[in-house]
Amino acid sequence: MSRRSVSILVVSILLLIGARAEAAPRSLPALDDRDCQPVCAGACVKPIVVPDRWDDVNPIAGHEAWARNGRYDVESFEDGNGNGFWDPGEPYDDTNANGQRDQEAYHPALTGYVPDPVPGNVLAPEGDLGRLIRLRPNADQKPAPSHYWSAALPPVNKGAPERGSRAYRDALERCVPFLVEGGDLVELEPGAMGQATADGLRALYAQDPGAAWDPVTRQVVGSRLDPDRQVRVVLLILADPRIAPTSGRTTVQVAKIAAFFFEAPSPDGEVSGRFLKVRSVPLPCSCTCEHAVSFQRDCR
Repeated sequence: MSRRSVSILVVSILLLIGARAEAAPRSLPALDDRDCQPVCAGACVKPIVVPDRWDDVNPIAGHEAWARNGRYDVESFEDGNGNGFWDPGEPYDDTNANGQRDQEAYHPALTGYVPDPVPGNVLAPEGDLGRLIRLRPNADQKPAPSHYWSAALPPVNKGAPERGSRAYRDALERCVPFLVEGGDLVELEPGAMGQATADGLRALYAQDPGAAWDPVTRQVVGSRLDPDRQVRVVLLILADPRIAPTSGRTTVQVAKIAAFFFEAPSPDGEVSGRFLKVRSVPLPCSCTCEHAVSFQRDCR
């Protein structure tokens, strides 16, 4: 073999080794919270809404049927100012005759999903990092007729929502630059959107099928993408459960933005995801959030 042929062979081998090294699976680095600040807004948020957790476990005297029914329950009231919440002085129906208005408890840090342990959050004493939850309800779990927690972005208080299945799938598959933050009002998209959801998430899944959640290290492993290009790590909206959707075009209020690693969609289109903490670029926003409820951190 000539010297030139040997040189070409060596270069080819080195290039092959380099290509294999580049494609080798990798893990997302663990997030160190030291000197990290909470980030309360998100861009590139996917148009899927998840109701934040409320206390659906502890029964209320006279309303025992409320517990564990999967629905936020409250004694009916007259919403005089139209803000969706009961305010002192608004008439209510005291159905258990205890002299006070009853509702299931909700607090973003004390009942809601949190990445780390929060004193007083007895629903998740160890925090929710890695918790697997369903991201899309089935027909029996939808919050109102024709609604499956699909969103039309941007928030209605920041512009005209882009409606329809094409805009919805586009927001699933690529980054749409709408800023979403706590307190925003987001319009729900009527209709199942099941096929658009399955197709959009499968397209993302196909870009990095080897990535998986490691319950021991509590991080994503096996990815072939750089940490800042993780297509299966997405930002989703956690909604305030006290504002229940109604049929037709309706709005819900954003409680917080959460990071998820979504698992492989099932054949029937069911999608589940695991809570993560992620590094994020801080964005200009009008809201403030507690460190305890932030799934995004600015760690510079």
